[in-house]
Amino acid sequence: MREEKQLAIFLIATFLVGVTGLLLTGVIAGGKDTVYVKAYRADFYLNGTLSEHFTYEIREASKYRMLYRVWEAPLSFESLSVPFVEPLSINPPQGTVAYVKDHKGEVWIFENGAWKRSSRHQHRYYEIWSLAERNEAGCYKPERFNAGEQEIKYVFRLHPPLECDGEHCHLNLKLATKHLPYEHVTVAIHDPQGLVEQIFTHPPMEIRKEAEGVGEREERN
Repeated sequence: MREEKQLAIFLIATFLVGVTGLLLTGVIAGGKDTVYVKAYRADFYLNGTLSEHFTYEIREASKYRMLYRVWEAPLSFESLSVPFVEPLSINPPQGTVAYVKDHKGEVWIFENGAWKRSSRHQHRYYEIWSLAERNEAGCYKPERFNAGEQEIKYVFRLHPPLECDGEHCHLNLKLATKHLPYEHVTVAIHDPQGLVEQIFTHPPMEIRKEAEGVGEREERN
C-alpha cells in the first residue's frame, strides 16, 4: 500500500493506536546520574506531526557537550520507500548548535529557521560528525554545558507503517528505547474529531481524556 493511501486511511478511519517504548529507567531521587530528563512531553497530531519537549537536569558542569535523541527509524529529509522520520525544526538552548545526522551519515545544521548541510571539513562542526550517531538529532555546545536545566524542543513529521483492515488501522509508535532516565513523562494525542478508538501504553501509564479530544498518558517515577 502506498504511503499516500496509508496516511489517508490514517486520517479518516477509526483506528487503533499503540504507543510503546517510553522506557523509564528507575527513580531519580537519590540516584547518581549526572544528567537525566527531568520532564518530557510529546504532542502527537494525526497528520503525523510529533512535537517533543525535553527538559534536562545536568548535575555536573563542563562534562557534556551534546544533548540528543536517537531514532531507530531512518532520519531523512527526502521521501523514502520505508517508514522514516522527517526532521522539521529544533529549538535548542541559547548558545548551542542544533543538528541532525541523517540515515546516510550526513550532518545538517538548523540555522535561521532552515536546514543546511554541513561539510565534514568545517572545523566548527567536526565533533558533531565524529561523535553523533546516524539518525540522531540534538544540540551541540563545544565548551560544554553548565550545571542546571536545559530545554530542547523538536518537531518531526512521522511517516509510519500502518496495519489496516477494512475498518481499523493500527500504529505502533516507539518514542524511545535506549536513553537517559526520565522523571516525568506526558504524551498527548491530539484527536479533535474523536478518531482514536483505543490506546495501549508500555510501560503502563495513566490515561485520561481532556476537552477538545486530547488524551494524555502520564507517568511519574
